[in-house]
Amino acid sequence: MCGAFAEKVHNNAEKAGIRSAIAAIHFADRSLPHAIDVFKTTDFGLVFVDCTGWGYQQVSGDDSQLYSSWDKIAYIRKDSEYGTLGILTNSSTAYSFYETAKADWAVFEEKLAVYNADVEKFNLQNAGKVYYVGTPEYQRMRQRESELIQQSERSTNLRQSCYRCGSR
Repeated sequence: MCGAFAEKVHNNAEKAGIRSAIAAIHFADRSLPHAIDVFKTTDFGLVFVDCTGWGYQQVSGDDSQLYSSWDKIAYIRKDSEYGTLGILTNSSTAYSFYETAKADWAVFEEKLAVYNADVEKFNLQNAGKVYYVGTPEYQRMRQRESELIQQSERSTNLRQSCYRCGSR
């Protein structure tokens, strides 16, 4: 199936006067090869594009897609993991950029897991309780709630940062 997608992009590019090629990737685990498109650019050199849809996507812990764009820059380095990042906001074709983006996303997922656990704990601790305004218990609950909101905002900012660098 990936070959048909790659062929269509190749043919459309050639029809528009853009030179392109199709490359086959053979994986170390001997799974089925994967077809991608290759473009020789004046500013980035060879650029590999994976246009095959959701196929090689990684799903994050919150069920969103790490790489949400259907068209992706493919990051290829011999004896290394095959990686893709969304093409729309991607700013580099260097494999090291992919590695950094992947590491940034892992940090986000770790912080998100901590936040989710903290919220669950807060909800369990406060389930069915009644707090009276002005009491020390009420003040502690409101303080913790405020801390969780700040933690949520930091997580949102980190996620947006990951999106800007291409990790989606």
